[in-house]
Amino acid sequence: MGGILGIMATTLIIITVIGLAVGAIGTAVGIIGKDGILGIWRSRRQEGRDERKALWESFEKRIELAEARGSKEDADAVRREYEAQLEAWQAQQSLEKIAPREIFGPKEQPYWTPDELDQLRQLLTDSQPLSPAALSAEDYFLRGNAYYKSGQYRQALLAYKQVLELRPDHADTLQNRGVTLRHLKLFEDSLESFNHALTLRPDHAGTFYNRACMYSLWGKPAEALNDLRRAIEGSPENREEARTDADFDNIRDDPRFQELVGEPKPPSDEEEPESQPDSAD
Repeated sequence: MGGILGIMATTLIIITVIGLAVGAIGTAVGIIGKDGILGIWRSRRQEGRDERKALWESFEKRIELAEARGSKEDADAVRREYEAQLEAWQAQQSLEKIAPREIFGPKEQPYWTPDELDQLRQLLTDSQPLSPAALSAEDYFLRGNAYYKSGQYRQALLAYKQVLELRPDHADTLQNRGVTLRHLKLFEDSLESFNHALTLRPDHAGTFYNRACMYSLWGKPAEALNDLRRAIEGSPENREEARTDADFDNIRDDPRFQELVGEPKPPSDEEEPESQPDSAD
């Protein structure tokens, strides 16, 4: 037992050292303070570490109490519970190494093999018993992304809900939640999520692009084209993305869409084909 707790303690020390190093860098460049970005990051990381440390220590205390009462059966039961939690925690750490940071866009992994998806699903299953006390907002965010990529959209929404309960201002989660709701064709809820994300990041091209996709699928071409224009202005690579994105199939023949993405307009029936010069004899 002491050996396992020693490993956990060592892990926590390493994380703490990294956090302190980042804090020192932030101070050097003048971007950290009591309420600065890195200050908030350090505070939230510390809260997560404290909760996890308290969880593991609680098992040790419960075992000691059971042994003090002379109840070997109770002590063994707590040890089994501890070992199950430790296995789930290890699965969560493995999951976070492969879970996508993005579920759309140029940084998204374009293709997942069946074996990779199976591994993702297995790690989600193996880490499911982990106590909420061991999970931070970032952990839930990555779980949500993993659920989305593995096709478990309702589970993804539950994970994103957990993130927003801990961090209501997590714009990436609001955006991914909007994408998931769009996939489920829950357009009003999707719109609400995208709108909330845009109040936090008013010029975020990715959110405009995804809201444009949602409007197109919802049958609102004017709104879709307006958002797509904003998305391309903010990030020109969205033009190339839109050319092949099936979410825009509803408006693909619209001349305004073709003008935005640079696709040629379909020839009119009244247009005469250009004459070709006669070939030389």
